[in-house]
Amino acid sequence: QANMKTKTLLTIATFCTFLLSCNINSDQKDGDASRKTPNNKADIKSIEDVYLEMALAYKTYDITLIEKIYTEDAFNIYCGDTSDIKHLRKNFIDGFQRTFNYHKEKETKLDLKFKIVHREIDINMAYDVGYFRIDKTDKQGVITKGNPGKFVTILKKQKDNTWKFQVDIYGDAPARAFTP
Repeated sequence: QANMKTKTLLTIATFCTFLLSCNINSDQKDGDASRKTPNNKADIKSIEDVYLEMALAYKTYDITLIEKIYTEDAFNIYCGDTSDIKHLRKNFIDGFQRTFNYHKEKETKLDLKFKIVHREIDINMAYDVGYFRIDKTDKQGVITKGNPGKFVTILKKQKDNTWKFQVDIYGDAPARAFTP
């Protein structure tokens, strides 16, 4: 059964990687990401809260917030290099911690922004397709807009009705992709 679960997740990851390799186009207007979702406002809010928690984690360098929004057996996949697929939260959380430590030491403030262009929600699984950007403010107050990235996330509903990332796939995006 574990082998079947791994095959299923790898199939999902392959599909999501395909989506990332394509230009993301949508007939939805910005901010209209929930158009095709069920009318369950609690699920939509809980999913939005995951992204707010991640943005807050970057703003406060709080690794516990990152740990809170990923399932223990989550996958983390960066499509911009030849690195391996990282499975299990404990195996990729250190990358977030290194980023936070570096910017905290440099006294850089981070501002993570998301632009969801498509969202689908089912009873226990959801996925989002979109863009992100991390802007930086140095200790002199100079703001540098970060390079945008694109992502596909798969979220899983938990027993307590909150949502967490099960799969997080991301890579670089063209500069024109993120204009808030």
